[in-house]
Amino acid sequence: MSDLKVSSGLANLMVSSSGANNTKGSKLHEAAQSFEALMIGQMMKSVRESSESGWLGSSGDDSSTTSAVEMAEQHFAKALAQGGGLGLAKMVEQSVGQQDESRSAK
Repeated sequence: MSDLKVSSGLANLMVSSSGANNTKGSKLHEAAQSFEALMIGQMMKSVRESSESGWLGSSGDDSSTTSAVEMAEQHFAKALAQGGGLGLAKMVEQSVGQQDESRSAK
């Protein structure tokens, strides 16, 4: 995953927090899950790149293997985030929700 994807995930999170009340919660939830998936994916990529054999135990250096592993990492990270993951999405939702409430109160 590239830094561009992380940046776009953060941008989606910020845009999602400014929608209408009835869809804001679901957009915020989706954005927070996407952000968590990106973070998990970055951690997995870091582990793969720091190890000679990668986290899957294979040492294939060709581009097709690398692409396949990156796609697998992205899907695995998304599935983890949708299942609760590390709890980052929940923390982001709570934090953004509190910020929205404090802005509304002013």
